[in-house]
Amino acid sequence: MTEHSERNDKADADGRKPSKMWTIGGAVVLLLGVGVFFGLRMLGGAPEGGQTEETVPMVEVVAAEAEGRRYTVSEEGFLRPLAEIAVTAEMAGRVEEVSEALVAGGRIEEGEPLFRLDDREVRAQLQQAEADLQSARAQLSRIESDASRQERLAEIGAAPVSRAEQARSDLAGARAGVSQAEAQLEIARERLDDTVVRAPFSATVQSESLSVGSYVTPGEVVARIYDNTAARVKLGMSPDDAGAVRRAQRASDAPLEVAVSPTAASASTLTLIGTVEEIGTALDPQARTVTVTVRVEDAFAEENAGLVYANDFVAATLPALSPIALYAAPSGVLRKDAYVWTVEAGGDGRGALSRVEVTPIKQQEDRVVFSSEGDLADAPLLLTALTEEVDGLRVRIAPADAEQRLADRQRESGSSQ
Repeated sequence: MTEHSERNDKADADGRKPSKMWTIGGAVVLLLGVGVFFGLRMLGGAPEGGQTEETVPMVEVVAAEAEGRRYTVSEEGFLRPLAEIAVTAEMAGRVEEVSEALVAGGRIEEGEPLFRLDDREVRAQLQQAEADLQSARAQLSRIESDASRQERLAEIGAAPVSRAEQARSDLAGARAGVSQAEAQLEIARERLDDTVVRAPFSATVQSESLSVGSYVTPGEVVARIYDNTAARVKLGMSPDDAGAVRRAQRASDAPLEVAVSPTAASASTLTLIGTVEEIGTALDPQARTVTVTVRVEDAFAEENAGLVYANDFVAATLPALSPIALYAAPSGVLRKDAYVWTVEAGGDGRGALSRVEVTPIKQQEDRVVFSSEGDLADAPLLLTALTEEVDGLRVRIAPADAEQRLADRQRESGSSQ
């Protein structure tokens, strides 16, 4: 072996010695670490649930606001007139006169004539019926006198009994003739009344197709009108909502006021105030809803023309009463529409989660009202969404002004740049 080879072998041997020493040292450190870990576990040094100081999440909480028991529910429906009819003629005839108010949008008082037909022929029939009745009554008077005379003669034997019987028969016929003449006169009067078509209620004209001189037939629709004294809105409500409205109604000494407002799809632009008229007691078999009827007086008053439209789609907001306490909070506290987490806080700014079952009553974009059997007034509710949420999970509660301080720091940082 040459001198150069011996030097290389020695260098290789010297290079391997540090590598072996480092391996042994690493193993010793690892064993010490495992020992310390298990020692701490045996001494109770690891937090319950596997949480360490570093893994306890910081969360934001909000206080539940007590809402009492009263709230409102909303449902949509149609603003219907109390009545809406097609105007028709009762008899055939030529139109003699049309009311100036019988135009689309026109207003007509109850009993006011809408139009009148030519009544000359009917008046002639009425005059004839009156004359026939006078004649029948005169004949009855003569027959009554004759019958009375025949009865007296038969009683004293001065005339045959058969004459008295015939007189009684003639009297019955004369009386029947008077009754018939009276009936014909009544028919003639009714026909005369039929020549004038009147508004059955205070109405607004929806449409019409009538002019003086035109000829109409019985049953022909010449106009459409609707009752303008009041309106009704029939709402299909869930049994829970209808029950809450019923509770509010029973607890009130006055009719429940209802706000009837336009929707995004409404032509109307005016909000009206109505009252609850009726709450149904049966479920709709298909929709499984309860009908709640709202009445709105003067909905179609003249001053509302152009602001409120009959048969428009509207939203009704009704008072409601919960059987248990209500609370409000930001929508973020609600989990799966079924529960919230309260944070049972200690004095050190830490706490543990506790699940509380709730029933959502009313939800908006950023706020929820819910009911709870327990007392949640001012209770701190978890707002921060955690990846894992279980009963007893320890959390750190962020200071109330933490968000403001963060915004201040960001603002200061931006101004210094």
